[in-house]
Amino acid sequence: MCESETLRAQNADLSLELANEVAEVHRLRAKLETIAAAVRDLHWMARRYADNRTSYAPHMFNEHTRACLRGGVKFKGAAIFARDGMGRAFDCLTDAEAAAAEADGVGMVRDEEMAELREKLTAAEASIAQARKELESAHAAASAWRSRALTLERRKR
Repeated sequence: MCESETLRAQNADLSLELANEVAEVHRLRAKLETIAAAVRDLHWMARRYADNRTSYAPHMFNEHTRACLRGGVKFKGAAIFARDGMGRAFDCLTDAEAAAAEADGVGMVRDEEMAELREKLTAAEASIAQARKELESAHAAASAWRSRALTLERRKR
């Protein structure tokens, strides 16, 4: 075999190897895009679960979200991070991430707001209890009047 035939054979082998590598790159890119699409589709559901939880879920969710962002995954919507239900002291979010977590318009309930809501709930429960007593009293009075009316009706006969 002469030198030119050897070079042609080596060149053919390299071309085949290159074609196989290019095909593998295309296959891996398609696989990566399939996985990225699945991550995008599942992300909003996972955020809905993790957001405002008082467990490990918000931290774990946010760590995976950051890893996906570093990997080039583009998420739909502005609210891509989950808030920790115990507040900013526990969420491990940067200020920018925390602002993005609030982008869905549903903010965290602050301690002061929670105390105010508890007071309103207590007042509403007291009003309901009072209304229930008044209703029972009115029902008892109506029953008494009904009994008195029946007694008078019987006497007339």
